[in-house]
Amino acid sequence: MSSERRISLAAAPGLAFFAGAALGTAEALLYLMRYPGLRPMGLAQALVSGSSVGLAFAAGSLVPILMAKLAAARDPAERDTRWQLGATLSLLLAGGAGVMVLATFRGTLIFRHLPGGGISRLLAQAIIVALSLALAAWLTPRATRRLRRDGGILSRMAGRGWGLLASALSIVALSALAVVQIGRPSREAEASSPSAPNLILISIDTLRADHLGCYGYERPTSPNIDRLARGGVRFERAYTTWPTSAPGHASMLTGLYPQTHGVMGNGYRLSSVVPTLSEVAAEAGLRTGGFINNPWLSYTLGFSQGFETYFDAERLELASEAWIELLLQNVSLYRLAVGLVPGERQPATRLALRWIERHKEERFFLFLHLLDPHQPYHPDPAFRDRFLDAIGLDDPGDTRVFMGTSEKKGRGGMGRNLGETVPMSEEMERAVVARYDECVLNADRRIGELLDALGQLGLDDRSVVLLTSDHGENMADNQPRFNHEGLHQSILHIPFILRGPGVAPAADHRQAPVSLVDVVPTLADLGALEPPPFQAGVSLIDRSLRLEERSVLAIEGVDPATQKKAVATRDWKLVRSNAFGRMLVPTDRPEGLNPPDRDASDSHPELADSLEIVLEQGHAACLENAYPSEEGVAELDEERIEQLKALGYLN
Repeated sequence: MSSERRISLAAAPGLAFFAGAALGTAEALLYLMRYPGLRPMGLAQALVSGSSVGLAFAAGSLVPILMAKLAAARDPAERDTRWQLGATLSLLLAGGAGVMVLATFRGTLIFRHLPGGGISRLLAQAIIVALSLALAAWLTPRATRRLRRDGGILSRMAGRGWGLLASALSIVALSALAVVQIGRPSREAEASSPSAPNLILISIDTLRADHLGCYGYERPTSPNIDRLARGGVRFERAYTTWPTSAPGHASMLTGLYPQTHGVMGNGYRLSSVVPTLSEVAAEAGLRTGGFINNPWLSYTLGFSQGFETYFDAERLELASEAWIELLLQNVSLYRLAVGLVPGERQPATRLALRWIERHKEERFFLFLHLLDPHQPYHPDPAFRDRFLDAIGLDDPGDTRVFMGTSEKKGRGGMGRNLGETVPMSEEMERAVVARYDECVLNADRRIGELLDALGQLGLDDRSVVLLTSDHGENMADNQPRFNHEGLHQSILHIPFILRGPGVAPAADHRQAPVSLVDVVPTLADLGALEPPPFQAGVSLIDRSLRLEERSVLAIEGVDPATQKKAVATRDWKLVRSNAFGRMLVPTDRPEGLNPPDRDASDSHPELADSLEIVLEQGHAACLENAYPSEEGVAELDEERIEQLKALGYLN
């Protein structure tokens, strides 16, 4: 029979470290399996993840070790007994911490389909932790006896506790060396024009301009956006370039139309050869940070280029330049430390505010994307029913049921996302619109938090803020309802609000037609940056330009048979399609479903002919400078597919 031996107290943190390191490494491997784009840094990922979780476990074991030390000082005879108690507590802590790490990492999958919301999630997590603690308690005496017997590898490790601890510290040192080897991005470039302002670009996805108070909406949806508009300039006739997230945002970041930058729909990758505003800012020495909520803007689709830090807030996904965050992103303890809360719908604003505070003494370019008004219309509890109760209507339920509905079967239709035929009364239409407006108010609250933070940090007078959207949304005024398809004014017309140092001259152009392609040259001008060599847009603060006479373009679709093209001037918009010919409409009033004077081509034939020539020439010019299109380069993983289903993109 094996005899028991005295073992080193240093074995407990050493063993706890290796238990945590094994768990952290396993977690890193799981993450790398799910996200192939991170595999080039796989070894560093495993080292940093293992070291981080291992250190957390080792720290948890220090309390019982100190207990054993104190006991040994009073009565050396009780040392082994106290050590056994310490080992028990260490294993209990390790068991609980291990399950919490895994539960946090896999939380979206474990709890996604649980009914009952937060209470059921909390109960499920409590049960998991209780079971893990019970398992640890059952294993503890067996593990301790195994440690204290001669002959086995565990007993030899326990007898050399200091050597075990030294090995753990060596792994930590290797992890730190990996971080140093990767290093920060080169910061050789000094921030050009130190007196020039910071640049902040805010995109609120699917935001109709005419649902904001500053654009004349009667419902109080936007007190903070209205505050931004009062301090700056509101452009009345702003248009997207394509009524879909990826092409519109690509135009916003490149200053190019979709035919030129190559992102011709969701799922296309923005080519690395296309210069972006973030790259221009980074080369000029500015800190660059992007915080997004839309799966079509992920770093795997090329939208992170030029950003030092790029958070996909749904998955804590980062660009490779964000070195330490990238290495730690799969560590659940780090996810908790940076403030990601399981179940929180959109943490991007809160994370962006932390980033601003870290870089408040430096010049920076911030890109913040909010998804609140996108389907499904799901405001936070603080804003839920705010407008529904005011008009006395019932909850419309899952608004995706109405997404893409048409005039089939009277006022009903097929809910594209859920595949259900749902009758839609006028009251139901009003209820869904109210729910959308609650989401707008939800986004407005986040804008207020940002504006307040800029004031508190003393950055108001040092920051240019541009707020816009990638496209609007059909309500009950056009088909398909509650979706963004087509080139209707309700979809093309977007907010465009500019505030900050040097903005005042832009007031001359507030009635001129402007486009998302104007974002890059305008911000580059205000930030004293050199824009990319070719730009389709113009600087809106250049008073020498006669922008009232210009026209801007929009497009939807790749297939020539169904593709729609549009050109908009200050007063008119022409839409051209092989499917229905052409349609000329004034821009100063909304397009309803079937107004008798919707198409003015017959009454203004010369105007329609001249605009059609401008339209074709403009699109031909876009193609002359086209970059390569990279469709479907990034394969969608299961979690990304689930997010797209939730947003209504997939069924």
